[in-house]
Amino acid sequence: MTTKTTIAFVFSAALSGGSLSVAAQEYPACGRDALTEARSLETLPAQVNALLGRDRAGLDGIADRDGKFNVTDVVDSKLPMRRFVLAGFNRRCALVAIERGGRGHRFEVLAFERADGKWRAKERWSVDPAPRSFRELRQPARRTR
Repeated sequence: MTTKTTIAFVFSAALSGGSLSVAAQEYPACGRDALTEARSLETLPAQVNALLGRDRAGLDGIADRDGKFNVTDVVDSKLPMRRFVLAGFNRRCALVAIERGGRGHRFEVLAFERADGKWRAKERWSVDPAPRSFRELRQPARRTR
């Protein structure tokens, strides 16, 4: 099974009713550990926050859940173009849903893996509709490219 196929399977398992611990087991970087729900950037590991741009100001930053950001293509340079939606993580991996504003408004899931004590961004894919809770993550949804 390729990495992209595995990730697609993981996310579809979560969306179709499989538990996140099962999804984590199928995504090799997650190991057998269950995922912990994160409803705020505050609860994510510091390195994941740094990769997401939490400490960056303006367009390159990321707003926390329900925070202000540039939803449309009418851009305020003081606000970020992305907003955190929901995440699941453990000591080996993190799956983070974000909302990306602008003309191509969309929702994405970013997959991060931790190896040798360092977090790295590994994959990104679009989802529709946006996951707003773990309950919604377990409902069928469409994965887009």
